[in-house]
Amino acid sequence: MSTKYHLQTKTLGPRAAQLFTELNELRRSTFTLADVGSITGLSAASARNLVHKAQRRGLVTRLKPGLYNLVPFELGHWVDKERFVMISDMERTIIDGLRHPAFAGGITEVAKGLWMKRDVLKVERLVDYARRLGIGAVVRRLGYLLEHYGLADAPVLEPLRGMLTATYQRLDPLLPAEGAFLSRWRLQLNVTPEELNAVRLG
Repeated sequence: MSTKYHLQTKTLGPRAAQLFTELNELRRSTFTLADVGSITGLSAASARNLVHKAQRRGLVTRLKPGLYNLVPFELGHWVDKERFVMISDMERTIIDGLRHPAFAGGITEVAKGLWMKRDVLKVERLVDYARRLGIGAVVRRLGYLLEHYGLADAPVLEPLRGMLTATYQRLDPLLPAEGAFLSRWRLQLNVTPEELNAVRLG
């Protein structure tokens, strides 16, 4: 566990440190309020209070009522919907967000990070990371977003398109499987281009 992560959990108190340490050791990224109670021995009300505080600190994100996701600081993921933890380089953080949009609050938050940091991001590095990772959903999401925002031209995107298979993936895995199918990137656009364009407005 990173020093920064340890310090953040410590400031929440010993029960929080106990909870996050055990979840990390078990390699469990998602957990319920019942899990919090069983690990810490807290009452239901106290468990809710602890998770709420952790959520405000950016240590966890809520996936749905009663189900939470532990944000792994050591991997350089996002801490909340507005800012990055700069532990790894920013390109890797974007790739992490595309791989696990739940850590960032959904694909629109990843898109926001991509757009906000467009002047400092190295597109070739993004493409290289995605190719080396070799996960189809990441390749599709990155290629589509780079093209949508005009951040890369065809020659840069061609290596990503060359990795596509016939299978379609959802643009945002947290949202229902609905929306138009885009054959160019083998994506189901369950987040509309209009929603993505709203990111440009800040």
